Amino acid sequence: MNKYLILTFCFILVSCKNSTETNVLPTPKSVIMPLAINNEWAYIDIFGGGGPISFTNTDTIKFISTFVFGADTVYVNPVETYYTNRSDGLWTETYGSPNQTLIAKYPAQPGDIFGHDSFTITVPSDPIPNDTLSAQIVVDSINALVTVPAGNYTCYRYRADYYGTKHILVYRQNAYYSVNTGMIKRESFWLDSASQQLKLNESYQLTKAILH
Repeated sequence: MNKYLILTFCFILVSCKNSTETNVLPTPKSVIMPLAINNEWAYIDIFGGGGPISFTNTDTIKFISTFVFGADTVYVNPVETYYTNRSDGLWTETYGSPNQTLIAKYPAQPGDIFGHDSFTITVPSDPIPNDTLSAQIVVDSINALVTVPAGNYTCYRYRADYYGTKHILVYRQNAYYSVNTGMIKRESFWLDSASQQLKLNESYQLTKAILH
């Protein structure tokens, strides 16, 4: 996935009586993820939901270069994922892929559907497909409160519920983005066959953000 962003500053000139003019300080345009060289986000990735068999990993997103592609200014991380902010939100593209993906719609309202996704699950020892899961990607909330190691945030929550061919909810992924900060958290749930309830499988949480 990849993204691009154009950060625009608006300068407003206010005219007052008696020919007095006051320059209002420029205000950056709000974006769902601020894109700039050396902007960096550090995450802890917890697998297993924090239970007795869970384990953790760390990950970092950092922009190291930029280029102009068409109407977009594109920001690139070391694994060559491209990011840009457009008028409808955050887009990404992976090097070598022709697919550009809107991953975080902004601005938005709860209930907005802005994407679709699907994938095939297989039994690890058998290459024959077991089921194909499909989901609509929807804006679930625009004021979800989230606490992660980096602090407390009010977020847009984007939800994808994946249903199998038997119309059973099998997998869910939530992504949380805070305006002008970026991705705060991502979590995934799988259907537990014993309880027939969704069970937390992975939680990807922001630990530090360095923004310029």
